[in-house]
Amino acid sequence: MYEILQPLLRWPERDKLHATMPIVFRKYFGCRVAVIIDCFEIFNDRPSNTKARAQTWSNYKHHNTVKYLIGITPQGTVNFISNGWGGRVSDKHLTAYSKFISRLIHWDLVLADGASKFRI
Repeated sequence: MYEILQPLLRWPERDKLHATMPIVFRKYFGCRVAVIIDCFEIFNDRPSNTKARAQTWSNYKHHNTVKYLIGITPQGTVNFISNGWGGRVSDKHLTAYSKFISRLIHWDLVLADGASKFRI
């Protein structure tokens, strides 16, 4: 999924993000919101290899999964998708070790699920 979608994703310039920022975002966050992130999991077949089985096991989904970090702009376009990780990985670890953070600049505001407690 990452390899197919990555060439299609564009991280918009900040001035374009600010110029087209939806009013509700401006009201609550100003024009600083660069991206909204969340992790999602896709079920996969149970691997026969025990190490792969352990790495892909998701306690949250109670199934073997592959987990991705996805980012969307306030305007609703997808602008980031990470490599797939085993479902066992935490959202915090996936965010820290994907290439997501390198896309941010000083003062960018990132909105995330309230359960995600991540600090840069």
